[in-house]
Formats: sequence, structure tokens, C-alpha cells
Amino acid sequence: MRAALVINADVPGYVVTGTAGTGAMSPHQVLTAGRAECRPLSDPVSARPAHRRTAYASTTFTSKEAAGGSGELDMLLLSAHAPGDARKIMGGLASALRKCRTFEATDGGGRATAFAVRPAEAPTAGDDAVAYVLTDTAAPSDGAATVTVVRTGGSTATYVTVQLSGGTGGPPAAVVRTQDAKLRRVAAEQ
Repeated sequence: MRAALVINADVPGYVVTGTAGTGAMSPHQVLTAGRAECRPLSDPVSARPAHRRTAYASTTFTSKEAAGGSGELDMLLLSAHAPGDARKIMGGLASALRKCRTFEATDGGGRATAFAVRPAEAPTAGDDAVAYVLTDTAAPSDGAATVTVVRTGGSTATYVTVQLSGGTGGPPAAVVRTQDAKLRRVAAEQ
């Protein structure tokens, strides 16, 4: 998966701050929704999703203008899945977005956080894409995270976008399209 991640040379105008392989996600980075129908919304950012990743790699990136601490920060988790699981993940996300406007999730340390959920505009990329905004209901003025999941074949690219000055945003379309193309190219070479 690491070879399929975007790097600085792939996305001019953005600063990719490093790539990490299979050890990149700590087993303590767990987020599990308390209601089963909402779990697909917490799984993309959890180390223990319902559909296990067969491989993954991650990175972070920001625009060169925002590298000084304002603007937007994006985290990217690229995941490979068992045959059919990527489609199931996308179906679960679409279903959960119809059913869940709030949910409580527990992290790896047992701390519970209540989230408000609203759909967001998904990018036009990949074979399928879903986006939604998660807001911590205890601290709504701190901003929110936009979670965008793009499926390319049997892989998913999950972007978590945080506006450093508050508010919401989404991953840059140019990066999403480049990541999709790179995933397709690497898959074709294997």
C-alpha cells in the first residue's frame, strides 16, 4: 500500500509530511460507535473496523500556503480489503448516513464522545465516494472533521480533513484524483 500513497512529487502545491506503513496505526486508535447501525461511520478512522484491512499505509498533507499553521490539514489512510469488502464498506456508510444523525463512540481508552453527523459533498473520483462531517457535540465550536472515503477497486482512501481555523472543508480534489489514479496504476502493475 505504501507504494500507492501520494508523495510530494505527485501533488505539486502540497506538502506530504511522510508516509508510514503497517505499523502506522496504533492499536489504541480505536473508535467504535455504540449503535451497530452507526458503526460504519466510526470504522474508517478506527484501528479495529468491522471489515479488517489486509494492508494499509498513511500520510498527512497540507497545501504549501497552509504549512505555517492555518488552513487545512488532511490525514490519508489508504487501505486494501478482502474481495468484496470495499463495496460492503461503502454500502454500510451510505446506509449509516441515512440512519444516524448522532452517535456515541468509545475510544481505545474507554472514553465516550458524542458526535453529530451530517452528509457532505463527496468528490467525483474512484468507483464510489462518500463524505460526512463529524462534530464533537461537547465542543462544536472547535470545528469538525470531514471524513471522505473513496473506493478504487478493492481499496479505500479515507481522508480526514480538519480546518485549522475551525469550520469544515474537504480533501483537495486534485489530491483525491491523483491518489485514485496512482492506486489504479499500482494495481495494474501488480
